[in-house]
Amino acid sequence: MIYFKPQLWPTVLMLIALMILIGLGNWQLERRAWKLSLIADVESRVDAPPVSLQSAITRFREGEPVEYVPATARGTFLHEREIHLFRQSVEGAGGYHIFTPFQPQEGPAIFVNRGYVPPGKKEADTRTEGQIEGLTEVTGLIRTDGTPGMFVPPNNPEKGEWFYRDHKEMAAAVRLSEVAPIFLDLDDTANPGGLPQGGQTRIAFKNDHLGYALTWFGLAVVLVGVYLAHQATVGRLAISSRKEQ
Repeated sequence: MIYFKPQLWPTVLMLIALMILIGLGNWQLERRAWKLSLIADVESRVDAPPVSLQSAITRFREGEPVEYVPATARGTFLHEREIHLFRQSVEGAGGYHIFTPFQPQEGPAIFVNRGYVPPGKKEADTRTEGQIEGLTEVTGLIRTDGTPGMFVPPNNPEKGEWFYRDHKEMAAAVRLSEVAPIFLDLDDTANPGGLPQGGQTRIAFKNDHLGYALTWFGLAVVLVGVYLAHQATVGRLAISSRKEQ
């Protein structure tokens, strides 16, 4: 016979912990649904026909989401003002992304991420073939200012050390009075000489929320099991104590 009489405080504490664990599991399921919706939304933007750069700027200023929207523009590169942002290639190789101001035929200049170069090709004079001159058309995906992570150091414009996108900081560093509040990551159209290597936009979203949810729910099951085992042990000890008396 199993004597089971729940103790007050262990039961109260177990119920509080159980509610917390179940709440965390449900929160992760909600986060998973949000992430799946975000992924579907981004995929629909990436596959949409390109819009004009001016249209993208207007939409951004009106508060519409334009991240990863394809856009196209005609204008000229201001190569003498390029910025080298430390970043890996999509294949994981260390190096730099070349951000060059691009002056459209109308509207403000915009910083264009022309793509990746290895460390030995950081300086413009080592890849002169790729410095396209004159009127040209570019196409890419709209990006916005970057949000530095916990382990990302701050930009140091004085030393030319850049780790994340910031259109205001970049404009001030190269003495541009006006730039668009967005960026353009160029597509993988090959540049003369092969560098910079475009098509460096990472479109990948980590979605481990289901695993996290199962972990929290699993801990809830374990908690209930430990609680029941503890209470059963307490019950057996109580029965043994009575028999001995």
